[in-house]
Amino acid sequence: LRTARLAKALASEYGQVLQGDESSMVSLPIRHAPVRWCAPSPPFLKLNVDGAWKEMVGGGVGAVVQNEAGDFIAAMSKRIQRCGSAKEMEARALLEGVLFCKEVGIFCICVESDAQELISCLWHKMGFPSIFEVLFHDVLLVSAQVGVTAFLAVRRSGNEVAHALARQAYSIDELVVWFDDTPSWFLCVIER
Repeated sequence: LRTARLAKALASEYGQVLQGDESSMVSLPIRHAPVRWCAPSPPFLKLNVDGAWKEMVGGGVGAVVQNEAGDFIAAMSKRIQRCGSAKEMEARALLEGVLFCKEVGIFCICVESDAQELISCLWHKMGFPSIFEVLFHDVLLVSAQVGVTAFLAVRRSGNEVAHALARQAYSIDELVVWFDDTPSWFLCVIER
């Protein structure tokens, strides 16, 4: 009986999140997010991530790594077929971003996203919405493996490159990775 009640409560919370009812989610305070992209302090790198989602279409995630001079290090766009909400896609972007860094050998990073509520939960390591709890624990586990020093919130205007990469995922089949050879459209976004 207790298991049935828990399952019902979790299903109800999941439905509220999918419908955009954020009153069921824990909201923790967060400092004012910067308006523009800010360089990390040396020797750290910065990983910016974002998710893009459309109902009935799915979406994708984008991630870009830059150094203290703003130089491009690596980036990726990944199509995500099964996702229930924009908030879930943002959480997936956080996980896919740190996994990308682990897979390509990028360490000692700070992570930045415009999903302020999710960043707040990760920063405080608590208050995870139950439907994302496993996902967030995976983010924290991989983050420890790649040496994440901080989770930071930034406004959308400071996350334009990751946002463009997430939107680019709509036009790909699975995954595209860039290292040294960046496409011209990508350079235009970085220079803004």
